[in-house]
Amino acid sequence: MSEPTARLLASLARGVYDDAVSKTLTIQEAQEQLSQLLELAQAGHEVIIQDPQKGKARLVPVAEPAPGPRVLGLHAGRWTMADDFDAPLPDSFWLGKEA
Repeated sequence: MSEPTARLLASLARGVYDDAVSKTLTIQEAQEQLSQLLELAQAGHEVIIQDPQKGKARLVPVAEPAPGPRVLGLHAGRWTMADDFDAPLPDSFWLGKEA
């Protein structure tokens, strides 16, 4: 790991982070530090990973959807199901022939 990367990870671990500053890691550095980088992303920080052949990728936290009450019957009548939806399919379907 490069010295600047080690300093960045150390400063993030201490909670000293300037959101305006962005640090790019190589794919090799990211592979070596994946568990720490995941912890940083889960803590709300953004990590940019540079692959010279494929470009850049961002490791960012994923917001969980807000839990809400499920409403029974909310979409009632918006879709229908055929009476024979569970009937066996004809052999022509499985053989790739048109009926």
